[in-house]
Amino acid sequence: MKLNKYEKFTDDLKEKLLNYNQVTGLVAVGSMSKKDHLPDEWSDHDFFVIVKSGYQKYFRENLSWLPDFENILLSFQETEHGLKVFYNNGHLIEFAIFDQEELFLAKINSYRILIDKANIKKNIEKMVNCKLQCTVFLIFLK
Repeated sequence: MKLNKYEKFTDDLKEKLLNYNQVTGLVAVGSMSKKDHLPDEWSDHDFFVIVKSGYQKYFRENLSWLPDFENILLSFQETEHGLKVFYNNGHLIEFAIFDQEELFLAKINSYRILIDKANIKKNIEKMVNCKLQCTVFLIFLK
């Protein structure tokens, strides 16, 4: 996927999710975060959608909130929270749907917050800091 199409998909995703009152956050991870490296023509979209409690199943089962959802070729739930979606143009997206409490189950290295309606930034910073502190503590114990 060319970079301009990649960016348009990201923008469309954000715009569509902003239309849902149940959505409290969108967090780009991996190359989508643009932290460690920029997306290239082979990059997929990796992200977390944070929703109000009770709406996780709806967003996992009803994919009409995704850009170009009518061009989805295949989708399947890979983990308890995560899905993979393949489009008919070969593009892959991998995402997880969490509520605020479940977000602490995620592993995050590089991230960029695209939507934050519920102080998600504070919680993600806690997660990242805790993992760093826990790693240092475990190394110290060895």
